[in-house]
Amino acid sequence: MWRSGRAAIVAGAGLALLGLWAYGRQSPDEDEKRIRQAAFAYYSSTILGDAEGCLGVAKFPLVAIRDGKVMTHTPETLRSVVVGVSKRTGIARMSTDAKQELLGKTLQIFDDADIQFLGANTATVVFLVRPPATKGEGNILGQLVLVRSGGAWKVTAEVSDSKPGPPEPELPDLTVPRNPAGTGSGATPPRHGE
Repeated sequence: MWRSGRAAIVAGAGLALLGLWAYGRQSPDEDEKRIRQAAFAYYSSTILGDAEGCLGVAKFPLVAIRDGKVMTHTPETLRSVVVGVSKRTGIARMSTDAKQELLGKTLQIFDDADIQFLGANTATVVFLVRPPATKGEGNILGQLVLVRSGGAWKVTAEVSDSKPGPPEPELPDLTVPRNPAGTGSGATPPRHGE
């Protein structure tokens, strides 16, 4: 009896070491892929009104910050929010083709999203919600915070704002000379030490 118990412990320890070895061999690209998939699943489920899909990739309590207001969601409150979004936006009444097109655009958003690892088990995803509507305004961005939970990436916080940020500064065009020949004062800049 002692031998069979000892064999089970050794076998279990061996499997645990094998799992740790396999986990350690995951590339950052594989983690990034899983983070993008979880973020896409959360966001697309939210906009399509799929509460169960959203709940499947969320870790509770889930913190939501919208326009500076902090809320904590339980599974019940998140389900209510997702259903409300679907009703308010009219997406539930969209045709299947229109929903597929929306999903394609959403997938592109998360393919282009910026991912930052805050550590081995926490990452943020910053994505474009809406580009500037006018020249004088900036993007509306969203951010999801994901944590590794039970080997899977789960959304634990979302941050959004309904108003655009400041516009990105316009950078000078460095491909055009500042003082092309034949224009301006014609003076040459002083050399060092003059």
